Amino acid sequence: MSEIKFDPQTGEPIAQASEPVQPAQQVPAAEQIPQTAPAPAPKKSKTGKIIAGIVAAAVVIGGGAFAVKNLGGNGLSNGTPYEQIKAASEATFVSDELTDQFKAASDIMKDGTYAINATLSASGQNIDLDYNADKGKMSAKIAAAGLEGTLYLDDTKLTLDASSLGIDPLSYDYTSDKTNAADSYIGSMIGSESLGQLDALLKMAYSAANMDKANQEEMEATVDEKFESLEYVEIEKEEIKVGEDTIECAGYSTTVSGEFLADLFDTVTEKSYGKSLTDLVAELNSLGVSTTSEDPLEQIRAMKDIDLKFYINEGKLARVGIKTETEDQSVDAAISFAGKDIPWHETIITNHEDDSSVTLSVKEDGGLTTYEVRDVNDEVQGTLEYHAESGSVTVYSGDETVMTGVIAKGTDGVTFRIGEMSGQTVDVNAKISDDVNVAEAPQGQDILTMSESDFSKIAASLTQVLYGL
Repeated sequence: MSEIKFDPQTGEPIAQASEPVQPAQQVPAAEQIPQTAPAPAPKKSKTGKIIAGIVAAAVVIGGGAFAVKNLGGNGLSNGTPYEQIKAASEATFVSDELTDQFKAASDIMKDGTYAINATLSASGQNIDLDYNADKGKMSAKIAAAGLEGTLYLDDTKLTLDASSLGIDPLSYDYTSDKTNAADSYIGSMIGSESLGQLDALLKMAYSAANMDKANQEEMEATVDEKFESLEYVEIEKEEIKVGEDTIECAGYSTTVSGEFLADLFDTVTEKSYGKSLTDLVAELNSLGVSTTSEDPLEQIRAMKDIDLKFYINEGKLARVGIKTETEDQSVDAAISFAGKDIPWHETIITNHEDDSSVTLSVKEDGGLTTYEVRDVNDEVQGTLEYHAESGSVTVYSGDETVMTGVIAKGTDGVTFRIGEMSGQTVDVNAKISDDVNVAEAPQGQDILTMSESDFSKIAASLTQVLYGL
């Protein structure tokens, strides 16, 4: 495994003689926030088919947990079964040096007021993005290849300010009645059906982006109530390896039916988008998104029951078992958490059908944290190294370097940076912060009132800027 050195002040990879890494021009923004450390995926096997289901079951049941209760002993303590499972899940999935960076970014974004500043430089091309969201108003300034423009989205309109291209601001009301839209010049070009699809797409984008802290808390409470309503049965104790010891752990079992999941997904969709899952999927189909022509709720209801077992040791999850049937196979698997200090730092996913397994092992040595994914033969499939002091991250597949970068939080936000990916030198910088500046959208001409002459002038301006004609 070749060693990648990093500048301790900037966290950037120090250029190698063979492939120099260009220094970042500015610090900017980020992406989705995973809950556990990202590690390279292992090679595909039968185990891979069930990993997603196992993890989903564990995370969904454990997600949204409240403050950890002080549960003593290896058996069960006070509180309802679900309260104990929630508390054990929270105590199992505690953050470490790396995942704490993602949590910090997530916390910034939770209340719906945040900024993402990003730059990308690769193959001689530069793209700048400045995205701001605050109380239902969003703006995204994009600059690429010498072109610049700002998009504004609120609860009724999408506005484009491309004055730098010699174009007056344009607006589009995605909530207005489009019955007679085809009578306009632009409407006749686009068509009423396409305009309806555009309206639906913008409404969904606004709803998704406007999920603020209050919405999220209400969503978590709803999911929490649903899972609390399940029937939990105390089960026989089982001997489970936890750290260096084998512990006799007590626990609970429950069954999740297709009917329960259909109700859960429908409720969440209703609260997120103001419509049923069936209606949402139908809308996505109308937008050309490949989903299914069948009623999704009926498909979920037809799922076989999922039997779950939760074993608890000293207030932490020791194992989650899952059994179910799919169309083409039986699933009998388990996730074991055997880390001594942080349980998920030794996570073993086992498929009892073929005795295969995948293991995530995390080791901490001073400021270096190493995440390894190993197969059933204990062969390393992928490695991620994180240096807490500099924030530098290196991902390997075998001995080959897949990516180098930086993930680090500071007083002004959380920075994500990539300097190399798949052997190619790139420069991706991103920062998530609460330094928000959402300007008021300029008054723009409604595109549905544009004449053919108006459209021709815009086309001529674009041609002049792009091609100098």
